Amino acid sequence: MPFIGPIYRGSGGVQTRFVPKYSSSPLRYGPVQRRKPSMMRRGAAPASLRGIRTFQRVFRRRRARVARRPTSAVETKYLALNPVNEAAPSAIQTGAKAYWKGFVIGSRPGSWTPGPSDLGGIACAKGVDSNQRVGNYIYLKHSLLNLNIDMKLNSDVAPPIEFRVIVFRQRREAMPAGINPDPSTTLFLSEAGVGFGHLVGGVNGTDLMLQPLNKEKWIIVRDQKFTLQKPDHGDHSFGNGGYKNMKNFRLNLGYNRKAHYETANVPSNVPYHYGVFIYARSLDKDHNASNWEVNTRGTTTFNDL
Repeated sequence: MPFIGPIYRGSGGVQTRFVPKYSSSPLRYGPVQRRKPSMMRRGAAPASLRGIRTFQRVFRRRRARVARRPTSAVETKYLALNPVNEAAPSAIQTGAKAYWKGFVIGSRPGSWTPGPSDLGGIACAKGVDSNQRVGNYIYLKHSLLNLNIDMKLNSDVAPPIEFRVIVFRQRREAMPAGINPDPSTTLFLSEAGVGFGHLVGGVNGTDLMLQPLNKEKWIIVRDQKFTLQKPDHGDHSFGNGGYKNMKNFRLNLGYNRKAHYETANVPSNVPYHYGVFIYARSLDKDHNASNWEVNTRGTTTFNDL
């Protein structure tokens, strides 16, 4: 049906419908006449037509967004990350006062020095269960990691502890020959612009708290500092200082890539190795910053294509 403009009240109280210039005159729909140029802005479409065009434009955009997403027929599945319960930190080096604890999504790459705990959540075998893939391709969405740092209650005299939590990943999953970045030796930058990490000789807790991160070799997802104090159990040693004794993190580590799985049951085209390193030093720098522990839970979400 051709478009007919809004109804106007003409002379003598007769309702007259005006038909735009681009429309034919359907006489069977009642008395009509052409819209005069003076009754509308030159070059502007009628208000009702502008509304239709706006609706069509919004509809096309939404349809394009939906087309870029995986089809709703795919099934959403989950991979569990390995749970961690009351994991204790380790000294960054023998005899050091600063302590650390590290985790990695998936399994530790071969170029990384042993130390970080493997959280898994990436390996996916073939099958029809809720944590398996049907074919060789899945749409890997994200890993959701809930991380908790608790100060331990004990009788030791311990000052507040300053923490630095760093979340990062490699810039490329498959590195060129001869390039094997290790966050334990290259995560930070010195004043001279040279990469170093907590395993480099002479490094102390102040270096790990104050030095910038090496963004040339690593993509930094999060870098956060905070201070915690052990719970007050009556001895008031060092006072509470107004610091909390627990810190929770909810880390959404995204992939959003179509992943190709081979016989190793891990993706060959997606950089999935996220690292989570936690560093700690006591505020007085004379006590071991070891009075804390870490707990984690998490899942990886994917669409089975």
